[in-house]
Amino acid sequence: MKCDNQPTWAKYNAETGIVTTAVPMLKQDVKMSCVFNQMDNGKFAAKHEIITTFKAVAKSACVLTEIPTIVEVDAGKKNEVNVAMTMATSTAAAMPVKDTVTQCPGDKFALACVPQPAWATFDMARGIATANAPATAAGETTQCTLIQTTRTGDVVKRVFTMKVMVPKS
Repeated sequence: MKCDNQPTWAKYNAETGIVTTAVPMLKQDVKMSCVFNQMDNGKFAAKHEIITTFKAVAKSACVLTEIPTIVEVDAGKKNEVNVAMTMATSTAAAMPVKDTVTQCPGDKFALACVPQPAWATFDMARGIATANAPATAAGETTQCTLIQTTRTGDVVKRVFTMKVMVPKS
């Protein structure tokens, strides 16, 4: 058997006639064309061509939520935001992510703030960022970066400033 564009992860066993693959996560489709001769009692009987296309894995099933450059949080009040949305498809609308493991398989999310206030937390499993600033934090600001690393290794970042507002009476 002879293959054009045969990737290193596709192996042909001449004794068994079996092709085995250990396909990695592909960023683009890979097309492999193989030709083999069918023998009958040691004589050529037919020529066969097999064309296989290995499909690329989607970068992610999720996207980061659009975040304004300045996020205002109310002091003395629990503020929560979903950091990711599922991708809209032809059969389903985009929805806030509530479980990153099942809804965004293979993706990793992180929230880093400088300085990192004790009242700002991130639950990676649920994809929820929480700001629960005390009234004494009114007027504080912190620079934050929300990071999504997709299962294909692509990194998406959203940078924003979180500002603690004086509670409204």
